[in-house]
Amino acid sequence: EKDLLSVLDEYPHYQDAQKSLLDLYLSNGDLEQTADHLEDVYQEHPWMTWIPEALVELYARLGNVEAINNHLRARNETDPVSAEQLRLAAVEQLAEQREYDKAMSILGPLLSPDSDNKWAWFYAGFLYSRKSENDKALEMYRRIPVTSELYTEAIKQRAATLVELKRTD
Repeated sequence: EKDLLSVLDEYPHYQDAQKSLLDLYLSNGDLEQTADHLEDVYQEHPWMTWIPEALVELYARLGNVEAINNHLRARNETDPVSAEQLRLAAVEQLAEQREYDKAMSILGPLLSPDSDNKWAWFYAGFLYSRKSENDKALEMYRRIPVTSELYTEAIKQRAATLVELKRTD
């Protein structure tokens, strides 16, 4: 561990050392303990900017919404674009685990009425659909602009939802 940290102090973006350190912490199979180790390392080595990303993924796997939001708030202050991408990655991880309510609580800040985040709307449509909140799902899919690369998929999802509801609107 000390050797890896020493290498990362000198070369903080060296991905093989990052992976090795993460593998070392994960070797015991305890995600909570791994997150605790990474939190401690990050406190001592805040220039290791890959750690918050790893922590958000770990906390998503653990379903720890509070910890995810804490890291995303901190990241948003320094790098809003990266924070948004991490937020969407956490939503995707939680959705894969069928933690739809938790995923929605992470996604919520990206769904303001003046938002133009098509990925957030798409994920929200997917999550609402899985939660059988079909009218909300339809509204989210409807918000995706024709010019978006997601438009065709949103139309397909919207059509599938309408068929399921036996509606034609």
